[in-house]
Amino acid sequence: MFFHHISWLIYLGVIGCLAIAYYAYLGVRYQAAKIARFLRERGIFRRRPRAPHHDADDAYLPTVVSEDEAFFRQKQKINTVFAEAALISQLIHTIIASCLELKCSHVQMIQMLKSALNQHPKLKEDAFRQPLTVLILSEFERYEEYEIREEDLAEIWSDDGTSTPPAEKGPVGAHQ
Repeated sequence: MFFHHISWLIYLGVIGCLAIAYYAYLGVRYQAAKIARFLRERGIFRRRPRAPHHDADDAYLPTVVSEDEAFFRQKQKINTVFAEAALISQLIHTIIASCLELKCSHVQMIQMLKSALNQHPKLKEDAFRQPLTVLILSEFERYEEYEIREEDLAEIWSDDGTSTPPAEKGPVGAHQ
């Protein structure tokens, strides 16, 4: 009597929900590690680091960092460096355009570029040096008011403040 009032749609819905619950239980019970790894790889699930437990005896023990936390920190560093690269590329464009507008000398512009790069020492690594050098060259070609030489590039990328500045090239428009 009771089963005559149940439609096929309700019956299939209940059986489907029971099947989902059954397989979810099996997955959690027997495959939890594999499922957690799968979700972490997809970026859906991150293991939360446990709150550190400190005893008086633990004061001199090194802190252990989980793989997830190390990965997150590395990713954060990379994102920070790429944000710095985007900032410095905009700054290079602004410096060269401003020097053209303000009719700065060639030496002043080189010193301003060097100062900007010295504020971001991580960008002096080889991975960023080549693209930023290409950007500087393309900006110089774009405005055609200034000419850049190999010595100028070496001066821009040098770390010390004691290197001799390049020879004065004259005011804007001295391009030959």
